[in-house]
Amino acid sequence: VNGAPLPGNFMVTPKEGIELKDRFTFAASDWQDIDLPFTYQFSYVSSSSNLMVLRSKSESSYGSILLPAGLENNGYEVVCIAEIFDSLA
Repeated sequence: VNGAPLPGNFMVTPKEGIELKDRFTFAASDWQDIDLPFTYQFSYVSSSSNLMVLRSKSESSYGSILLPAGLENNGYEVVCIAEIFDSLA
């Protein structure tokens, strides 16, 4: 049975910015698995709670991405997600 890669790091920088103007860097690092290469997919959770893919699976572990603002009642925060897949996924 193929297991998921062991957790590493996922960072989004900068921590704050202007919606659809400032670019945010998504970066995943230090994930581990014997079934290389990895592919990386970056997403965010929309205001209607849908998962919105920003960049489909790619071997690049980072990307520069524009984001919308989150909901006002959530402090405009946007939940960002990195999914890391091994070569058997």
